Amino acid sequence: MGKWLIFLWGVVVPFGMAVDGEVRPESWTDGLVMAFGFLVILGIVMLFAPRFTGMWAMGFAAGSALALIISPIKGYPMLDIGFGVQALGGWGLAALSAVVWERKKERDWLKDPKNRKLRASFDEIGREIERGALIAAGEAHSMMVNSSGMAGRGVARLEPDGGPLKFILTPSGRCHTIDRRFIKNVDLVEDEETPAGTLMIQFTPTVSLLGISITPTDGDREKWLALAPKEESSS
Repeated sequence: MGKWLIFLWGVVVPFGMAVDGEVRPESWTDGLVMAFGFLVILGIVMLFAPRFTGMWAMGFAAGSALALIISPIKGYPMLDIGFGVQALGGWGLAALSAVVWERKKERDWLKDPKNRKLRASFDEIGREIERGALIAAGEAHSMMVNSSGMAGRGVARLEPDGGPLKFILTPSGRCHTIDRRFIKNVDLVEDEETPAGTLMIQFTPTVSLLGISITPTDGDREKWLALAPKEESSS
């Protein structure tokens, strides 16, 4: 409800200027000065309150569009060019406010050191993908009651050069690094409650307190399955 009141407030300002009989501009430039003045003020306010500004700017644009029709009827079409600039500028600022809001949320989120560490981890994942690493969302499962801090959802990463399997937990940012030689089994999970195509990676007793389930893309599934050690044929 509050956001629509802000919207209506934005509509009322240019609409009220258009119906105000005391407003008598002397030239077309008066309308332009008025429009740019409003838009500059809106732009400054948006830096501090983007959500409020976005809603107000939408109302301001709608009210300015209405004012385009009313001002010639009231006898001062000199404001039309200003109202036109306000309508276009208002819609532009409303769209820009969404971007500013997302950036503001991101900055606030990154104020937490844990979140900065997590962002750095995922930036590293992005670089690994570019290098050809295998990436899959998944979950680390602790096999011991007293090691629950090892468990949770995250992202599994396998480097393309024979490097270790890494699993980054979210939102803690903790990273498990496991050498490939400790991988014991990679099996397809056949369970109705588990997403189709889920794989379970199990390890040798050295790290047997941990198991990792992942849901790779269809194109990567065979590559993950190939991590299981080949059984030696008996002679």
